[in-house]
Amino acid sequence: MDKPWNRHYTGEVPGFLSYQASPIDHFLRESAESFPDRPALIFEGARISYRSLDALVDSCAAGLHKLGVRKGDRVALLLPNCPHMVISFYGIFRLGAI
Repeated sequence: MDKPWNRHYTGEVPGFLSYQASPIDHFLRESAESFPDRPALIFEGARISYRSLDALVDSCAAGLHKLGVRKGDRVALLLPNCPHMVISFYGIFRLGAI
């Protein structure tokens, strides 16, 4: 695919990247397995590890399911930039909702 911006790339920069399609929460799960105790979030001095974040996302997904949210359902988030937003965002996708 030749795009107009490709002409600005140097020879070693490819014009297209191919990568495996994965659900977005897959990357969080991988990070939790590879770096369980490293901080995933730091908010107002509090740290949440990848392991804890992954567990919180599982809990959020389970809670949403209990409330009746199912795969393919649309969910809106109206939250400030805080850990709850990140947890909810990943929880929605882990459940398969949009």
